[in-house]
This record gives sequence, structure tokens and C-alpha cells, in this order.
Amino acid sequence: MAKSASDYSIVFIFAAFVCALRLAEVKGQLVWRRLHSGSHDDTANVSVTDVPPSRRDAILGYDVTRKQLVLFGGMPGPMDDTWIYSITSNEWREVNAPLKPPGRYGAVGGVVGHFFYVATGCGDVDTYYNDVWRFDLRQEQWELLPSMPEQSRFTQSAATTPTSINNTTADDVTSDPSINTTAATSNETSTSEPETEAQNANSDAEIASAKSDNGPPARYSAAGGVYVTGTRIYVTLGTASERVDETYAYDIASNTWYKGAGACGLYDPRCPHPRYLQSGLMTGRDELVIFSGCLSGGGAAGPCPSSDTWRYDGRTKHWTRLDGCPAPRLYGSMAMLPSYDGKRRAVLYGGQTDAHTTIEAAGIDDDEVAVLDLDYSGSWTVLRAASEVNGSGVPVLRVSAAMATGPDGVFLFGGSSHHGVYANDLWVLLGNATDADLSPTLPCAEMTVTLMTIHGILMTAGFGFFLPLGTLLARYVQNLYAHIAFQIAGLCCALAGLAVGVVSVESDHFSVVHAFVGIVALGLGVLQPVNALCRPKEPRPEELKGLARRIWEAVHRFGGRVALLLGVTNISLGIFMSLADLPIMITWHAWLGLLLLVVFVVEVGRWMARMRRKSMSPRLLVTSGQPGIINGWGKSGDIAYVNPTTESVRL
Repeated sequence: MAKSASDYSIVFIFAAFVCALRLAEVKGQLVWRRLHSGSHDDTANVSVTDVPPSRRDAILGYDVTRKQLVLFGGMPGPMDDTWIYSITSNEWREVNAPLKPPGRYGAVGGVVGHFFYVATGCGDVDTYYNDVWRFDLRQEQWELLPSMPEQSRFTQSAATTPTSINNTTADDVTSDPSINTTAATSNETSTSEPETEAQNANSDAEIASAKSDNGPPARYSAAGGVYVTGTRIYVTLGTASERVDETYAYDIASNTWYKGAGACGLYDPRCPHPRYLQSGLMTGRDELVIFSGCLSGGGAAGPCPSSDTWRYDGRTKHWTRLDGCPAPRLYGSMAMLPSYDGKRRAVLYGGQTDAHTTIEAAGIDDDEVAVLDLDYSGSWTVLRAASEVNGSGVPVLRVSAAMATGPDGVFLFGGSSHHGVYANDLWVLLGNATDADLSPTLPCAEMTVTLMTIHGILMTAGFGFFLPLGTLLARYVQNLYAHIAFQIAGLCCALAGLAVGVVSVESDHFSVVHAFVGIVALGLGVLQPVNALCRPKEPRPEELKGLARRIWEAVHRFGGRVALLLGVTNISLGIFMSLADLPIMITWHAWLGLLLLVVFVVEVGRWMARMRRKSMSPRLLVTSGQPGIINGWGKSGDIAYVNPTTESVRL
């Protein structure tokens, strides 16, 4: 029997209802959409004949005016190619500019107005750069910007100041896509002229000059870049031959480097310690955020990966430590989510949670992202991003992917798997700050256990528990066997901690004060049992100590106390060096304060007891008889004498 029109209407309404339910599943949360599958595209209406080669550690920027992405560099290589992806046509094309930056990876950059900027990075044969390049998005030409250090800009005359290259003006700055605005200025007053043949002929000299001492130390894996409405390129942390921790800002209007926050000491808990392989991004015109990274090797020491988050204010040159919730990682990627209702959120994606020093690390799911609240709380939330309905899933988890903020979400390109397989696919994480707040949440990551964690536990058990208690037992309880047992246990923990500590450091094992002090403390500690085996015989109560015994006691006590003092001091240095969480710092120093309080109280009590005995005991003179002990008093023609060490009475 034929169905009526009303029956078909019911079926249509039901189908529409089901579709609406499926759409509602991902509405109000972050959603992944694949835009381009790269070399292995299997979707319709997508060009696969002209795509960027697979890579990681590239620089990606979004041009809001032309609705396109700009890609430069990366590894393997390093690469020096420039690509543009059109959002409207869904196609890649390579730019063949006559002058271009040397190939590099691990640089910082971003788009401001009509220019795409690239700074620092690592090139061929471990060549590190501190240069600044910009790509004119209108003429599609690269140019090397001059680098004038702050300290010399007042000594140069206006005629010799290298400011001949046309600079970005206020009219060149577009609106920020992270605040949901796509309007852009079209002022062309700052248009750069095409490169002349003379300029091209001198390009090698220009590239060489970029490696001069002007500006910050050359480095790779720095954090920073330029905010979409900013006027300065920030560079902080990273590595070259050693880890770098100074912060610099390059003013794109005056071509001048300015010094920001200075070097942070390895034991200063008020600022991030030297590191590389961290995640980072610009979150404002003069504000940047970093998360995690490797604090080990290259003249630095600390966990690898770490779990700390920091925000830098370029106006006050001040660092602030924020909450840490995501799994500690290396090679993570960060970008700003589009703002909504005034909310500002940064998103963290991917990375590698395990390293050669990791014992147990929290995993990261393919659909997992973390979002940092930049407005008030400064706290992280771990979220689960959905796949678009009838879409192609979510990106396979990767490291060192390039990310850039767009008007509707965050673009993600390339990266590599943990097994070193490079990718060249393009995704977008759709959603804004409000959508992130509505996404399903996940619990914070479990504690990552590294070799440095074990090193700290063993050293704290040895120098912070067993050895101090063994010393107190020897002095106040006079229990020789308990003293020996505690000292042996403490030295075993310390020796095991030394072995773990050496393995946990990538290189330069004894280049920091913490390591040197630890070696001295442990060396003195190991000498104590050797010294004890060589001790002279203890005299009987009625005998006076010989010179050898007095020298031995002085050496034994002095060596043990110095070793103990250095050991507990070094534990505090290690806690500060590792940027341990506040509860750990409080717990350790409360325990140390308790030990000092016990020593102080007991010593005061012993001193008062000696004073009382001295004031109450009569001095008895005996004029005849043989030396000996008579009712607690000696008689040999001398005054009775109380040995303060053994508490026995001697003549």
C-alpha cells in the first residue's frame, strides 16, 4: 500500500531530529576538522599535487586579511621553503622568492598586519640564529631586518642608524582573530619595494651579519614570537651550546633589541629556570606563556620534562608561576583560541611525555587538549575535543606540530609521531574560549616519576632523615649500635641517589653548584665509617684521653657535622633547582626546622644541667690516700673533676 504524504513527512521530521541530535553532540565544545590530508589525501575537491613536504618544528602564521596560512621552514632539512594555503580554495602553493632566510627549525614568529615574521632557530650543522626576517604578504618577498642592540642605539647618529627598511606602522596592524574580528586595514603607506639586484647580490653578507653579536644570544627552541596586534617579537629560553634564559624583545618599528628579564639563577623559585623543548606562545601584545620543557644538561639542571607553567609580562619584566595540571611534556604546541565574551584561553596540544629519564609518565590521548584560563584563575583544564560529525576523526597524536590562531579556531599543520614519521596534513580545531569551557573535562594528569624524582627521594632519605637521626642518637642517647645502623642506611641511600642523579642528567653532570656540594658532602660522609674503623681505643672512665683519641674525636665530629650541614643545605638547593611544588618546599623546610628545634632545645637543656651541677657540687680536697673513686669522689690531693663527655667523675 502506498504511503501518504504525511507518512513521508513524519519520516523526514524524524531524520531531521536524529541529525540535530548528532550535531548537538559536538555543539558547544571544541571540534576537530581535517582541511587537507597532505600527500595522502583521499577526500574530494582537494589538491594533492602541490603540497608542502612533511615536516615538524615549522613556523605557521594566519593572514586574516587574505584568509590564508603562511608556512616556513622545519625539519628534516632544515627546510627553507615558503608555502601559502588558501582557506577559500583549499589549496597549497609554494612561493619562490629571490631572497629567503636560511633553512631553520625551532624558530619563533607570527603575522602582524601585512608581514609574517621569523626569528632565531637552528640551521644546518647546528648553526644557531638570532636574526629577524619578515615576509611581505602583499608582494610575497622576504627581507632581513637590521638588528640594533639597545645599548648602542643612543650612540649612533640618525644618518647612520640602520632604519632604511620600511617598517610596520600602526596602520599595518590588523585586528586579532582571537577576539572574533576579521576586519583588517588596507593602508599601503608602508609598502616595501621589491628586492633589487644589488640587494640580492649582497644577500649572503646580510645573512652572515644576522649571526653577529647584536641582539640576544643565538638560540633554538625559544619561546615567544609576535602577537597579532603586537609591535615586538619576544624571544626567551631555548638552547645553543648551553641553555639560555634571558628574555629579549625586538621592536619592529625601530629595529631595536631590548633586554627584558635577565638570567634566572638555578635556585631562584621566582622565575623559570633555563630550559628548551618547552611549549610556549604569545598571549598578548607584551605577554607570553610557557609550559614544561627540559631543564637538564647544557649548564642547567632540573626535571626533564618539568611540570611548571609561567606567564611573562613584558611591561614589568616579571614572571609569574601558574597552575600545573596537564601531563608534563616535551615538543608540545600552543596557540590562542578565538576569544568570546571577553574570555581569553590558550590551548595546548600533543607532545611527548616520556624521556630517557622518565620512569612513569602520564599518557596523552589523541583527542586530548589542555586549555589555560588567562583571565583570572590562571589554571589549566584538560579537555576532550570531539570529531566533526561524519568527519575524519581527530589528528593522530604528534609532537612539534605548527599551530596558528584563526577566526574560527586553531590551525594545526604537520608534526611527527613518536616514532619519527613526519606529517603534512592540515587540521583546524574549531571553537572559541566559551566552547572550551563547555567541553567535556578530564582529570589532571597523574604525577610523572623521573630519575630526578628518585634522586631527590633517596638524597632526602639519606641526608635528611637517616644521617641526622643517627647523629642525634650518638650525641644525646649514646646508642652506638643505633648510630651505626642509621649512618649505614643514610650512606647507602645517598650513594644510590648519586648513581641515579648521574644517570638523570643529560650532560655536564657536575657543572652546577648543587652537584659539587653533593659530591663534597657525600665524600665526607663516606670517610666517616672509614675514620671510625681507625679510631684509637676509648679510655676507661678513670683514665685521661690521649692525644690520638682527642684528635680522632675532633676529626670525626667535625667531618660528620660538615657533611650533614652540606647535605641538608644541598637538599634545599635541589628543591629550589627543580622548581618543586610549594607543598614539597613547605614539608621539607618544616622537617628541617623541627630537627633544628630539637637540637636547640636539647643543647640548651644540657647546658643548663651542667650549670646547675657546677653551682651545686662542693669542691672536696683530699690530702691523703690512694687515687680512686670513693662515693663518687676522687682522692689524690686534687679537686674532683667531672668528665663532661662521659658524665663520670675523675680525679
